[in-house]
Amino acid sequence: MSSELQNDIGRYINYFRSEHKKLLHLEHCLHRKLLVVAMLSALAEGRYPNVRGDKDKFVKLIETYANWPGATSVSVPQLEMQIKEFCDTGPYGLSENFINGLSHRQARWHDRRNRGEIPRLGIDPKPEVILPEFPTKEEKQLVEDMKHSSLLYRYRCKLVHEFREPGHGFEFDERDKTPFYHSVMSIDSDSETIELVYPTQWFLDLPPPILDGLETHYIDTGTNPYDSYDFGSPWR
Repeated sequence: MSSELQNDIGRYINYFRSEHKKLLHLEHCLHRKLLVVAMLSALAEGRYPNVRGDKDKFVKLIETYANWPGATSVSVPQLEMQIKEFCDTGPYGLSENFINGLSHRQARWHDRRNRGEIPRLGIDPKPEVILPEFPTKEEKQLVEDMKHSSLLYRYRCKLVHEFREPGHGFEFDERDKTPFYHSVMSIDSDSETIELVYPTQWFLDLPPPILDGLETHYIDTGTNPYDSYDFGSPWR
């Protein structure tokens, strides 16, 4: 590897590490989370310039480099809520076997929560556990969309395009290092939702392992990350 390439890789990675340190001093959780996902999108663009679609780039980055075992697990509460929305108009493409299986899993999930535990993502299953032996394309897509890596991208879009966090969950302690669930009761309808929470500190902990992994990748492959971006005076 040439010294020029080595310097470019170091400069690129150190730029993001330096910017990440600045995020730690921001006051508001929303601002910190927004800038973290902006950083992750920029890193995904650098790593996967030939992958089509921002979502595919983002999800691939998270699943490959975030060192997050829960990234490829499926959020059962989010899946259940999504299916309820589908049932209002369908549920097209969802088999009875699939829906019944999820209902049984959700009941067991509620039993665990009612024992006073704060449910963490470790209880969420992998897609192959959720899907029937011969899933429909709609079932496969729905489960794929309810993986945490995909949900994080959905979270990212709410932050970027709507300047807000999705859902009605709240953080008990912004220093919490792991995502969790908690229940929220609606006073008006006396209904309960199980809210998924990605805490602020957990967001802030995402970039360092990703940057470490990307640095190793660029060095091992002799790839210049700057080649993935357009530079110059014209705005492109």
